[in-house]
Amino acid sequence: SPLQGGCSGFIKSLQHEWPEVNCKIIDFHPEEEKEILAQNILKELHDKQGPVEVGYINEQRYILKPEIKRLSSEELKCRIDSSWIILITGGARGITADIAKKFARKYKPTLLLVGSSSFPQGVLPFDTSGSLQEVKARLINYMKNKGELITPAQVEKKYQRIMKGKEIQDNIKVLQDFGAQVNYYQVDVRDEKAFSQLIEKIYQTYGRIDGVIHGAGIIEDKLLKDKSPDSFDRVFHTKVDSAFILAKNLHPETLKFLAFFSSVAARFGNRGQGDYAAANEILNKLAIYLDKKWPARVISINWGPWENSNMVPALLQKEFEKHGVQLISRHSGPQQFDQEISYGEKGQVEVLYGGGGWENRLSGSEKKEPISEIYPLLQSIQNLQPNKDGSVEIIHELNTSKDLYLMDHQLEGKPVLPMTMGLELMVEAASLGWPGWHINRVSNLKVLNGIIVSQPTKIHIIARPTQFTSSDTLILTVEIKTTGQNARSHYRTTIEMSKNVNGQYGRQLFPLSVNKESRMSTQEAYQRWLFHGPLFQGISEIQEINSDNLQGIFVPSSPQKLLAGKPKGDWLIDPVIVDSGLQMIILWSRKYWDMMPLPSGFQHFRRFGPLSGSKIFFQSKILPTSSPGMLHADLAFFNEQGKLMALLEDMEAACSKSLNRLADEKVDGVRR
Repeated sequence: SPLQGGCSGFIKSLQHEWPEVNCKIIDFHPEEEKEILAQNILKELHDKQGPVEVGYINEQRYILKPEIKRLSSEELKCRIDSSWIILITGGARGITADIAKKFARKYKPTLLLVGSSSFPQGVLPFDTSGSLQEVKARLINYMKNKGELITPAQVEKKYQRIMKGKEIQDNIKVLQDFGAQVNYYQVDVRDEKAFSQLIEKIYQTYGRIDGVIHGAGIIEDKLLKDKSPDSFDRVFHTKVDSAFILAKNLHPETLKFLAFFSSVAARFGNRGQGDYAAANEILNKLAIYLDKKWPARVISINWGPWENSNMVPALLQKEFEKHGVQLISRHSGPQQFDQEISYGEKGQVEVLYGGGGWENRLSGSEKKEPISEIYPLLQSIQNLQPNKDGSVEIIHELNTSKDLYLMDHQLEGKPVLPMTMGLELMVEAASLGWPGWHINRVSNLKVLNGIIVSQPTKIHIIARPTQFTSSDTLILTVEIKTTGQNARSHYRTTIEMSKNVNGQYGRQLFPLSVNKESRMSTQEAYQRWLFHGPLFQGISEIQEINSDNLQGIFVPSSPQKLLAGKPKGDWLIDPVIVDSGLQMIILWSRKYWDMMPLPSGFQHFRRFGPLSGSKIFFQSKILPTSSPGMLHADLAFFNEQGKLMALLEDMEAACSKSLNRLADEKVDGVRR
């Protein structure tokens, strides 16, 4: 029975409200042996990290996992035209009104809108333009003149009713201006008698209904502990009762499509939406049931949250943004729905649409396979388990007795974490959290605060998935924070991962100047201009530093030399090689501006392969956006065969003469 979906949606939401409780929905074959059934239940009760929703068939365990499916625009499956009769519940306001406008503009059909609000007759009783305060002031004067009781509750109630009526009136005028024939019916879709009679009246008047969009619904979000039974019933029955009334009274033999508007809360659950998730999950399962029985296509679209909609209040919208949940734009949502109806396949019933972020709910509930990769900085981390929201967190200690490179990267006598080591830490965390995925690009890295490591310092690395752009591309946000009383954010970036390794470009990415100036010796560079100690001295040859181009040759580094204890594993980016590119930028800035630059971030770091071998060829171009005080450059790293292995785009560095002292300081007689 589709009604069983209600339990599933409810429990999935409850898991977000009760994270300390192991909530499970377990489906079994009705003829499963009791002993096997009991064993599988016990297994699930002990599996606190696994998905909430599982099923067993013939002792095999299954989970539901969304799969990205691109629509093919080669064959039109559903051809809508101006002769169509389309019934839309909830269609005079909100997102269904947006979709109605799309259909009115493109197809000019007959639209039959059903809503619970009354349609305002004639001119509104007062001017509704201007600010909220101005409109309510006019409303209060209007109520005084009518001799009505004036209380804050009464004013708000009347205001909402009038503004809903105005929205309906305005939307219907737009639909008519677009060329659609429009009728509006005020009916409570939960009332079986009234709604059934309306459907029958439509068949008598028009002879058929070609398409139905069931968008009716309300939300009254509250945690279960604060939810009243009456509130639960209102949310639940508005969705569910009306869907079953439609299923009972529609004529499937003449119907072309039936679209239920469900929610991603039904698939993944959502905190404070147990009633809404339960109702929408029933719609999902009812759609599957009807699609198998009816010749028409039946679909249940699990929408993510829409921007600026009455189903996503401003405070909730900010909460979504804080957790990386992207909102569907009011422009793209109707376009996506039109494409789905026109080109979608029958049998693809439960469809998710959204800007991203909701799929993390599922990725957070899946168990990870054992990790075989070992990375040098985070070598002690194995079988990293995700949090409930899909993120992974790592606590890592920086310590000069273990992280030997720190003593060779000192500013004003204090060991400071190099930006490139911060970058290596973040890509290692991403690779540990999502084994089997490859680092393709790191974007918008920001150095918010440097990390001084005068004593053992614990850092908190958080990687959070925000978007699946395709079936093999994943976007993460990664942040490094310090812990304790003075905790603060230090690094922040976005990492793109994919199932496939990027291809490689050819050599000579940047055109080189014809007039070359004199070269600089590596020994002079490290003694006079740079503050880096031996472990961070990766430049073996400085081939050219002219007005806008740089060339050099670097020597790859070994984690076993930079870290104590001879760690296993190889670098993902080789922080010494990348830092050597930044050192070349220092040399350019000192030569042409007599200023020391400190990198503050970059636009993109693209990785095409390992920075390994006996030597790495380096090219850089100073970008025309540079000016004394702020330097911008592109940096490219090639292997011995001339293949591009990494590209750092628009590196940004703040430059200052006062920082020149960093290259002149000595610690224990050794330049650092």
